[in-house]
Order: sequence, then C-alpha cells, then structure tokens
Amino acid sequence: MKKYLIYYSVPILMVAIALFQIIQIPKGLTRWKGGGFGMYSEMHPNYRNVVINDSLYKIDSLKINSKKHVAVKKYAFFPKEKYLQSLAQTLDLKSDTIRIEVWQLDFDAKKRQLTNKKIKSDVYIKN
Repeated sequence: MKKYLIYYSVPILMVAIALFQIIQIPKGLTRWKGGGFGMYSEMHPNYRNVVINDSLYKIDSLKINSKKHVAVKKYAFFPKEKYLQSLAQTLDLKSDTIRIEVWQLDFDAKKRQLTNKKIKSDVYIKN
C-alpha cells in the first residue's frame, strides 16, 4: 500500500494543483499568473489595450514603473472596481466622467482572423 501511495502521490498532486488553478480563473486569476496552466491558450495580458476617454494606452508604450503605467497595467490584468478607482485617481483628466475600456486580441481559428475583443467597459464618475 505504501508503495502505491508514494508512486501515485506526485500525479495526484499535479492534478489537484491543475484543478485548483482552473477553478481560480473565473475568480480573476489569469492563466499566466496561475502557475502556467493554460498560459498559451490566451494572449498575455501585456497585449491588452486600455482606452480611456477615446485615448489608447498601450501597456508597453508607457514609461515603465511610473504611477500611470502601474495603474493601467493592474487594471488591464484585473479589470475590477478597486483597480478602476486607483487608475482614475492616477489620471490627470479634466472631465468628471471617465470612460475606461479594456481590449484584448482574440483569434478566431475557424475564420482565421485576429480581432480586438472588448473585455470590460466601465464609467468612473469623480466625486
């Protein structure tokens, strides 16, 4: 019995970790951040584009490690409310309403087309 336990413990552990990662993806963990399970089944989040009031912000074109770069990158990776607020506070925009969209490249294998797909669209109203 001990022989089988030792022999099957590694494959069982790997399957358990993979299942945990798959379960975590809908909760906001990307396939790239989740230990690499399925990381090549979607585009890397660095290729996402953030559109703020009709102005395009590409993550790789911003000054690295600036406050704006960090805020845009966090919101592009995880488009959630808390990152929306920090991004809106980082931006120096004159309007009280900020429209923010996250776009990602999407490949349709049947049509063999690469298109942009909107992931998230938010409107932030400054107080």
